[in-house]
Amino acid sequence: MTKALRTMTTTLGLAVIAAALAPIAALGCDGLPGTPPAASPGAPYLIPAAYRPAQFVRVADSGASSAPIVGLWAMRFVAENSPGTPNGTVVDWGYVEWHSDGTELMNSGGHAPATGNFCMGVWAQTGPSAYKLNHYALSYDATTGLLANYVHIHEQVTLDPTGNQYSGSFNIDITDPNGNPVASVKGIVSAQRLTADE
Repeated sequence: MTKALRTMTTTLGLAVIAAALAPIAALGCDGLPGTPPAASPGAPYLIPAAYRPAQFVRVADSGASSAPIVGLWAMRFVAENSPGTPNGTVVDWGYVEWHSDGTELMNSGGHAPATGNFCMGVWAQTGPSAYKLNHYALSYDATTGLLANYVHIHEQVTLDPTGNQYSGSFNIDITDPNGNPVASVKGIVSAQRLTADE
């Protein structure tokens, strides 16, 4: 009985303290960057639009949450019919996550972290088992840390009937920071689904 009474008293005491401090915490710290300015005396405390938190809005994803492409994949880019790059050259490899909200994230194993090995894209379903991906990457000079190139990747892929592999075409266009073309590579992308059991 004493232990239960002590627990109840402690819980009630913490609730009273939290309730007393809540109005103070809600006001923020005036004068710090990112906090709203103090209201004038006697005026209601209105938060200017620039300081209001963004509202949560669900983006209409046209059924993307149920798309079979969603998941984690081990992928590989192999050059094919690409001037200046021999057929069969592995251009890149790594892991790619297709998210249910229509976005995508790639961890490129073919690029060192110092040069930029994470990149992202957006995708859409174009047919029953077909998808297109518009992907963007930034490449950095490993020595200076300065931006070296913009990399733009387009993919058109088809998921196989098992839902565990996809393949299709890729196009990579590389430009310098001023928008001047540096290189283009095209070829075949293939991927194998990774699961929690592997």
